[in-house]
Amino acid sequence: MAKPWNISWQSNVLHIILTVGIDQIVRLAKIQHLSEHPRDPSSLFEDASLPLTDIRLAGEGTDDTKSSKTLICGLVTERLKYRSHHTATTDTQQTLEVKSHDDVSGITVTTTFVTYPDTPALRCFATVHNEGAERVVLCQVNSLVVGGMANGSRKWWDEYIAASATNTWFREAQWHDHDLPSLGLDSIGVVELNQGHVGSHAAYSVVNRGNFSSGGMLPMGMLRRRDDKETWLW
Repeated sequence: MAKPWNISWQSNVLHIILTVGIDQIVRLAKIQHLSEHPRDPSSLFEDASLPLTDIRLAGEGTDDTKSSKTLICGLVTERLKYRSHHTATTDTQQTLEVKSHDDVSGITVTTTFVTYPDTPALRCFATVHNEGAERVVLCQVNSLVVGGMANGSRKWWDEYIAASATNTWFREAQWHDHDLPSLGLDSIGVVELNQGHVGSHAAYSVVNRGNFSSGGMLPMGMLRRRDDKETWLW
């Protein structure tokens, strides 16, 4: 059985750590600004990392931790095993490509990270290639899955605010804050009962209809600590 190991990748402002577990699944363990002090671990979980990219194929569902509305914990994702990775550097950017393969469906997923000099931002996208002999129907590809965004907070549902932006023709880029319990994202102590419940089926999402990708809602989001010590923007 292979031992777990890490892929450590760093720009001049960001430090990215990926873990390859005993199960050979690649997970995103950390996105950290180099000036940031290490945070305390979550009060509930020692490890809040999640697989890099979640994939849905027709005929494949989710495990019992999540529902399809959350767009994570798909059964195909649990079969994607590390194949290889490589890095590259130019004058304008650094890249890290990680390939994972599913022996059952025959698909290979390449997750690409890109960083830019002196910019504390991370770009990420995924490419799916069918290497099998059978046709597959691809229903969903996430560009990146980030877990543990509120790690170190004992009452994350009170200490963080989610924000989204409406974008109508006459009032563009209007950001609105939402406290997490009002979105159904909070904790009532179910995990602490130790009955096997490690995740909620709750999800908060915004959508647009038609081919106007920013007509109504901006395809952006934010998670911010109330004390303004930390902000995640995507």
